[in-house]
Amino acid sequence: MVNSDPQGPKFHIQKFDPGETRPVRRTFFQCPNFLITRTYCLKATHRQAHPPGIQITNSVFSDAVGEPLRHWTVEERGVAEPDEHGEIVSIAWRRGFWTGERSWESPGPEPGDINELVRRHMAQKNLPPQLPVILQKDERVLVARAAARLEKAGAKKRRQTEALRESSSSDTSSSSSSTSSEADA
Repeated sequence: MVNSDPQGPKFHIQKFDPGETRPVRRTFFQCPNFLITRTYCLKATHRQAHPPGIQITNSVFSDAVGEPLRHWTVEERGVAEPDEHGEIVSIAWRRGFWTGERSWESPGPEPGDINELVRRHMAQKNLPPQLPVILQKDERVLVARAAARLEKAGAKKRRQTEALRESSSSDTSSSSSSTSSEADA
């Protein structure tokens, strides 16, 4: 990938060490209708506009535009319980046991190799971002409003046409009565 496009996306991989024990308080990112397995790039930006705050964008991949996430919250929870003396004891992380080679310990892909990440990138790169459900509802509301506007305009045109017909028929009858009165004189 780097050989074919040297100006393309760059990756920085940093090893994470969580320590021996789990933290007493943990922070959770909650967002409905968001699957972390369907993205590789979340971007956070500080927003000055209305409403001010942080905006998180799901770009799927680092070189895609993406859509802002909506209705997300960050919750902090205490997950450790106090012991019989009322003190909070730190708990060790659960450890997994694997037979054979662990995928994260094997050598990584070389530049130009095709792996699962590259296949997903190729499959999703040119797809437009999926519209959030909120925007789909807004489209229905906009169509309903436009239909109501057109119906109101049609009713107004019908009233105007009817008023013109009534005024032209009354003008015709008044002009014929004035002509008959002149003939009598």
